[in-house]
Amino acid sequence: MEKTGLTEQLVPEKEKKLRWWQVLWGVIRHPGSTFQQTGGRAGLGLPAFLMIGGTVFLTVATTLSQQGKLAAEMQKRLAETPKIPPEQIERIVAISTSPAAVATGAVMAIIGVLIAWIIQSGILHLLVRALGGKGVFRQAFGIVGWAWIPLFIGCVIRGTYALATGKVPITEGMGLWHAITVNTNVFNAWNLVLLIIGFSAVYGMTKMRAAIPVVGMWVLTVLLTYAAGSIGQGLGPGTPTGVP
Repeated sequence: MEKTGLTEQLVPEKEKKLRWWQVLWGVIRHPGSTFQQTGGRAGLGLPAFLMIGGTVFLTVATTLSQQGKLAAEMQKRLAETPKIPPEQIERIVAISTSPAAVATGAVMAIIGVLIAWIIQSGILHLLVRALGGKGVFRQAFGIVGWAWIPLFIGCVIRGTYALATGKVPITEGMGLWHAITVNTNVFNAWNLVLLIIGFSAVYGMTKMRAAIPVVGMWVLTVLLTYAAGSIGQGLGPGTPTGVP
């Protein structure tokens, strides 16, 4: 018994595997040491749950809170379209606002966020390696996953607000400044900070150097939002864009 206790005391602290709640709390309280201790290899079950759960909750809450407005707007636009009988309009609106449509939207959102997880991890991994960092894709995948904690909190807050008030953060307008404001909030900023700290700690590089690809990815997101807004403007003026 004494030998066992001595062996446990000799196990280095960094070799002790953290439980999921320890990683969760550690990423929130002291992300640098937590990422360094886990090496970006902490379990991916909780990050996946947070991504899927947060995305589904926000998608469903936003859809339900705006269902009446969306149905009225769709009915108005279809009524302005010639050669569509009123009964067909009612049928189209009913299908578009049905539980099946809400579920389909949630599934598409899940697929989208998981694909984005893979793509973002791959791009950041390659860019960080190009700047002298040392690590593997699995570590980048873990960093991006655990850095999603602030975005999950943002999804819960915005979804709850939508259900409680029937409103969602909507910004009208187009242009580059609009794209910047859409992608700038406290949860996005927190996510960027965690990514910088995580890649710095795991890939063995300075925070300044790790910030280059992370901020670069944010700039790319802004440009994609701007491009999508421009396309939307071409298809129809005044298309609202939700704040992520």
